[in-house]
Amino acid sequence: MHNFNGFRKGRSTTTALASMIAEWSQSYDANMNTGILLWDLSSAFDTIDIDVFCEKLVLFGVAHNSVSWFRSFLTNRKQIVEVGKGGSKPIYVSTGCPQGSLLSPLIFLIYIADMELWVNHASVRGYADDTATSVCARTEEEVISMLEADATRILKYMASNSLSASPKKTGFLFIRTKRSESKTIQVGEEVVMEQDHHKILGISVNNTLSWNDHITDELIPSVNRRIGSLRRISQHVPMTYLPQIASAIVGSKIRYGVAIYGSVRLSTNDPIQNHHRSLQVALNNAMRVAMGRRRSERVPITELCKLTKMQSLNRMSAEEKLSLVWCAQNVPSSPLADVFQKPTREKMPSRAIAREDLVSSAKSELSRRNVVHQAVRVWNNVDPAHRKIEKKASVKKMIRSFVNALPL
Repeated sequence: MHNFNGFRKGRSTTTALASMIAEWSQSYDANMNTGILLWDLSSAFDTIDIDVFCEKLVLFGVAHNSVSWFRSFLTNRKQIVEVGKGGSKPIYVSTGCPQGSLLSPLIFLIYIADMELWVNHASVRGYADDTATSVCARTEEEVISMLEADATRILKYMASNSLSASPKKTGFLFIRTKRSESKTIQVGEEVVMEQDHHKILGISVNNTLSWNDHITDELIPSVNRRIGSLRRISQHVPMTYLPQIASAIVGSKIRYGVAIYGSVRLSTNDPIQNHHRSLQVALNNAMRVAMGRRRSERVPITELCKLTKMQSLNRMSAEEKLSLVWCAQNVPSSPLADVFQKPTREKMPSRAIAREDLVSSAKSELSRRNVVHQAVRVWNNVDPAHRKIEKKASVKKMIRSFVNALPL
């Protein structure tokens, strides 16, 4: 269950994505091609076989009384369908776990924890029922061969556990070290075509692990639609509430995944990427609407951030990356603990050793623009004494103080 990130302390969609990107970047730096299958599970929580689940609990060493409790919790449940004031007769539900229950996500994670045992070559990572299997090898032919073999095993696993994975909806990405023609892969009875990008946990990931597509094609249009909604809302809501609404519907959209797709400027001399500039412009527009200001008034962005209490894209990105590194080092069983571990010090400069800096192993441009290298770069600019803070509340204040000194 190590590579499944959902509903566990210190794990999130961001840690799931970061661990995937880290693995694929390292493979690229090692001159390896990576093939990725993105599985679509249909109604996963509703298809759990209760008998199979209880058998797995026994195999995991769960006490008999606890297994009986889980069986009691999951069986003899009824459901009805209501339309208006009318309702169907209740029927008993023989499979699945109740939607909305706090326990159901944990039950599902336990249920699929043994999936990794069924594959021979692939790395299995996921968040709840969103699962990706990836294989890396020197040649594209090797990747396809091993990925197809493990796809067959995954489908057998799904079938034996009453789970339904649709091969027709399976996504296929290929991260290459050299350009070549698109590939296909056999998944069950279906031939799956390679795509140049695919949405993973709400982030558009392409086969070069660059984020222009996500920002320009997905994020900016969505943000602009939300700004339109904010303008309409502003006609009916007192001005004092608009900054909070802007933060909720625009700021939160930009913040999601910014640790993955965002770069960080540590000084005013660092260049601004064009797609980041465009996204910041959209954010500026949202802050102007929230404050009832026009572009022609030329209100400084520093003032807009202060008035709305919203952060710039650069500061958001730095804050999320620092939080990611801190959690990797301070939250037990973090999936990123190995990624951000302090490496062997033989080849490090003495100053870096004294500061206990992290070292990025990025060799290629692909790796240097991605989350691990970028996060290490920001972390190493934090005062070494501040990096040792262990209390979450204290580290939040430290991080906020640090990012507020960065360029907008």
